[in-house]
Amino acid sequence: MGTPVEIMLPTSVNLDTIVKNGFYYIGATPVNGPTESATNSQLLVVSGGTTSTQLIFIHSTGTLWVRTATNSVWGPWHEFLSRTETQAGFAALAGSATQTFDVADATAASHAVALGQAQADFAPILTVNAPVDRLAALDALATLYTNPGPTTWVDSLVTDSTATANTAITVNGVLVATLTPSAAISVITPPVGTIQVDTTLPLTWVRTTL
Repeated sequence: MGTPVEIMLPTSVNLDTIVKNGFYYIGATPVNGPTESATNSQLLVVSGGTTSTQLIFIHSTGTLWVRTATNSVWGPWHEFLSRTETQAGFAALAGSATQTFDVADATAASHAVALGQAQADFAPILTVNAPVDRLAALDALATLYTNPGPTTWVDSLVTDSTATANTAITVNGVLVATLTPSAAISVITPPVGTIQVDTTLPLTWVRTTL
């Protein structure tokens, strides 16, 4: 893969209009950015069909923001949560970052647990965008996974330093990265998009849904 070319955006650019795939440098006072200033920051755009996704790396704070559009109608910006912020979110919901949930046995024959209680316990967790370990979920190599929408998947992968082969990542049928040992990447799968990992499973593979 070649080195991506960064495109310079003009001052006061309207980010709603940036829908072409690519890497961009945001100048001063962009319009329709996230709630914190995106001046002098980097923008990644991934578009396909009727959907687009923007990911902004805020230079001044190191934070990440993402939003999606369908038929050129943009949704709100969402900020990525760090591990500390995610743990704080769990703590606020359950009393501690390591809290477990006790769910009663089912009263209905077709349920393994009390469905209503399980939904009540776990629904709040979704509001803090808690990352999900895809390896623990038994995601496999050479398997095409489709994002049913309407949310966006952001997959973060880190390869093992002892790996004897590279890890290939394909999004929407296009090879987007070939990771060597001890490498890391985050990739975006828009609604109705697909992702596939081939050759060697990474050491860690975590997905955030926004």
